[in-house]
Formats: sequence, C-alpha cells, structure tokens
Amino acid sequence: MICAFVGFPEKYSKTQLTIGTVQFLTAVYLVGWIFSIYWGWLMLQKGIQDKAEVQQFLNRTNARSEGAPAR
Repeated sequence: MICAFVGFPEKYSKTQLTIGTVQFLTAVYLVGWIFSIYWGWLMLQKGIQDKAEVQQFLNRTNARSEGAPAR
C-alpha cells in the first residue's frame, strides 16, 4: 500500500492502493496469499518486459557510456 503513494508525487495510484487493501484484508485466508503471489508475478513480468524494451532501445541506438570501450 505504501507503493501506491511513493511513485506518484502529485497523486496516488488507486489501483495499487485497492489491491494492497484487499490483500491486507484477505491475508488471513488463503485467498490473500494467492492474490499476493499473482500480483507479484504480474509485477515481475512487467519488470522483465520493461528491461527487454530498454535493452532493445539501447541496442538500436548504439548507446554507450563514456567510459566503456568501443566494441
């Protein structure tokens, strides 16, 4: 639930806040655990997808850091 407020300076993420609240309220039941694992999996997949997109962009533009030797 904290992440709903951290990533958005002007406003908060209603989706993250709702999901966090529902997970918190259902944590004593198996439903909360499954719900938490599912959303964790979705976040992991999104992170992997974003990393791949950034890598493709860097490969397309031949971006290098200043100190890196040329290949």
